Amino acid sequence: MKLKPLALLLAFPPCMASAAEIPVLDEIVVTAQRPGFAPFTTAQATPTPVLADLSGALAELPGAAVVKNGPLTGIAQVRGLSGDRVNILVDGMDITPACPNHMDPPLHYAAPADTESLTLVAGASPVSSGGDSLGASIQARSLRPAFQTGDAWQAKGKIDAGFSSANDGWNLGLNASTGNRDNALSYAGNFAQGDDLKFAKGTVKNSGYESQRNKLSFARGTENGRFDVSVSQHQVSDTGNPALPMDMIKDDANAVNMAWEGKLGDISVTSRIYWHDIDHLMDNYSLRPNAGTKMYAPADSTDIGLVLGGKRSMAGGRVSFGAEWLTNDFDTFQWNATTNAFNSDILRDASRDRLGLYGAWQGGLAGAWSANLGLRSDTVTMDTGKVRSGATQAEATTGLGGAFNALTHKKTDHNWDWNALFQYAATPDRGYEIGLTRKSRSPSLLERY
Repeated sequence: MKLKPLALLLAFPPCMASAAEIPVLDEIVVTAQRPGFAPFTTAQATPTPVLADLSGALAELPGAAVVKNGPLTGIAQVRGLSGDRVNILVDGMDITPACPNHMDPPLHYAAPADTESLTLVAGASPVSSGGDSLGASIQARSLRPAFQTGDAWQAKGKIDAGFSSANDGWNLGLNASTGNRDNALSYAGNFAQGDDLKFAKGTVKNSGYESQRNKLSFARGTENGRFDVSVSQHQVSDTGNPALPMDMIKDDANAVNMAWEGKLGDISVTSRIYWHDIDHLMDNYSLRPNAGTKMYAPADSTDIGLVLGGKRSMAGGRVSFGAEWLTNDFDTFQWNATTNAFNSDILRDASRDRLGLYGAWQGGLAGAWSANLGLRSDTVTMDTGKVRSGATQAEATTGLGGAFNALTHKKTDHNWDWNALFQYAATPDRGYEIGLTRKSRSPSLLERY
């Protein structure tokens, strides 16, 4: 007779061992910091190699949509708010688009194959997630160089590729890294190209694209933290925007991003300093037929940012505090290519500076309740120069330009934000959240001037 496996198991149960043979384990006490307060409306996406633009991953998250003016122009929209009203950080950098039409939104400067995660807080977000915005907070985080366990250098790499038959588009992502216990070095490259989008009855004219991104990163482990620095280059050319009156002929960006995070006593510290520069060009004749007036519009946007934050245990919870400083220099004008004559400035020698300070407490309350309470202040100062017009490029003295030049341009806003968020954990898999927030923002340079 053959015994089935279940019958065999029942024939020799574990309980046959005597009680004396069962070892008695010592009591082990495990202590850990309570997980941080995360709003229930937080969602996270992992980009796939088939994406040419990172915003495609955002569209999969609840409450989010993407306004696609072109193949590489995905403007984030969350619960009806979009553009500058949504707080977007790319590797901790607050990027100001150069294009007046936002052909180059912030997610445009993140490579899908190099992005580790894309996090969205669609509802009431804490003050520590950023200021000078009214809507959601979005954070794109790239892969960082990884340390190894030993002193010997170890190398590894990854290749991602994707293809889309809708436009004969292809993407190629390269990641190579090497490191040891204390040092790590990595390279990330992302290359994409596509033709006009095809559909059942034809093609969408002027919808092709070409882009390449290269980034070199280095990390160094310190006694009480980690130092990271990256240098990146982003190049986009001949990218159509059929929904807009002009196309993106060139969009070149260079960035340097340095960060340190670690412990100073009982305070967890994060710090960052970065520089991001965009050289943008759009026109209405290179990629589309134009028998009328041909125009082109160059634009430059340079961001320099400094971020300093800390966290420590206090008052039965955790206190977070920090300061953020961002300065942006912006210039754009339009030129008549038909007559080869200067037309007018859109913004000249414009600047926007922001200083943000915040403090917050999060922790457990009575029973299953927890809270996040925060206060934030942002001071925004803007200014712009006098505009020029006409073939002589002289400062305008008549018309709308002259009226604008006669005004005082410098403006300063003092904005205050606060949040009071509460969570109740009814069961391990069910909870409730209620919150009140005040959000405020100043106009962008283009909105104000």
